[in-house]
Amino acid sequence: MSYSLSDLASKIIEAKNTKTQWEANKAALSSLPAIIWNTDITSMDYGQYGIAKPNYPVSSFLPDNPTVRTVFLSNLDYGGDTDSVAWQRHSVAQMNKMIDLIKAGTPITPPIFIKKQEVIDGVVRLAEEGSNYILYTGNETIALCRSLGVTSIKILEFSDIEYYSFSWDAWNFSYLPDNTGTGASNTHPERLSFSKKADPSIVYNFDWSGGATITSDEFMNFVITHFTDKIMIRINRTRDTWVIRN
Repeated sequence: MSYSLSDLASKIIEAKNTKTQWEANKAALSSLPAIIWNTDITSMDYGQYGIAKPNYPVSSFLPDNPTVRTVFLSNLDYGGDTDSVAWQRHSVAQMNKMIDLIKAGTPITPPIFIKKQEVIDGVVRLAEEGSNYILYTGNETIALCRSLGVTSIKILEFSDIEYYSFSWDAWNFSYLPDNTGTGASNTHPERLSFSKKADPSIVYNFDWSGGATITSDEFMNFVITHFTDKIMIRINRTRDTWVIRN
């Protein structure tokens, strides 16, 4: 997509108007009505953040039904310095949008977090490595709440799996080539499969489709690491990680 000089001029004017609107909004924050949080999962307006409903998890081994809970802002930490440039990457335009929604009394969709889990030999638990949450969207809402002096907020929490670990002596491994289009009764794309030796009905399948590749620099992909006693399949993420202490 290409832009003309007049297009760029329009964007500069739009940015200036956005800044002017934010300065006015910022000066009137003390008179802003209390935030009404939407806590009804079935009526969440993800369009407030310009997205569709997150398609989490990427695997079929956990339900993707989110939960709403309350957290204290003092217990919500970005994975780095909260005064850093990274923390302040919120969009002024989005903050203006949220203020307009609050003024109108529109229920606000809580910031969306992904709770990172791990599966160790078939047992699901909270991931132990690093921070345990990924902020999917809603940084502007969090920043606005801090500016308002709000002590606690609602968050919308999805669960997803960060990685799987299989002990060599407890699992059978098989590679299944793509058999779609062959007329087979059980068709599947190219697949890695792990079945539990003690209970073969417990199976984890990792499918490749649409020309997906194993890399380490895509937004979401598989990274495989092998050890003497286990093999680990990690689903890579590039979003900022957070710590939620309550």
